[in-house]
Amino acid sequence: MADLSGKWKEQSNEQLGEFFEAIEVPYLVRKAMAKLPLTVTVKQDGDNFAIKTVTLVKVFEQKFTVGEEFEETNPFGDKALVKASWEGEKLVIAPTVEPDKPWPVVTRELVGTDGMVTTFEVKNVVCKRHLKKV
Repeated sequence: MADLSGKWKEQSNEQLGEFFEAIEVPYLVRKAMAKLPLTVTVKQDGDNFAIKTVTLVKVFEQKFTVGEEFEETNPFGDKALVKASWEGEKLVIAPTVEPDKPWPVVTRELVGTDGMVTTFEVKNVVCKRHLKKV
C-alpha cells in the first residue's frame, strides 16, 4: 500500500475543462475552476484517510476508510455513495450505485519521488491532475 500522506500542489492538468463539462458543471463555473490553483493535503493512517482539497474559492474535505462505503459530496454539492479500494499501489474511489449525475472514478497514485497523479474518469473523459509534494 502506498503512503499518499503529505501536502501536494498542482503543477499541471490534462482535460480538466472536458472533465468539468462531463460532470455537468455550468460553463462559467468550469472556466473559472480550470484556472484556480489547487492544493491537496492527505493524512493517511493505514487505510484511514482525510483528504482536504483547497482552491481560492472552495475547501473540500473527505474522510473515509478503504473498503467501506461512504457518501461523497463533490465541490458542487452533489452526493454519491462510493467505496475506496487499493488496486496495487493505486487508491481508487468509485461509485457503488449509479448516482443521479455523472460521477467519476478517481485514482490517486505516486509518481517518482515527489509526485502524485490524480486521474478522474467519467463518460469516456480521462482527466489527470499532476501534483508535486511541497
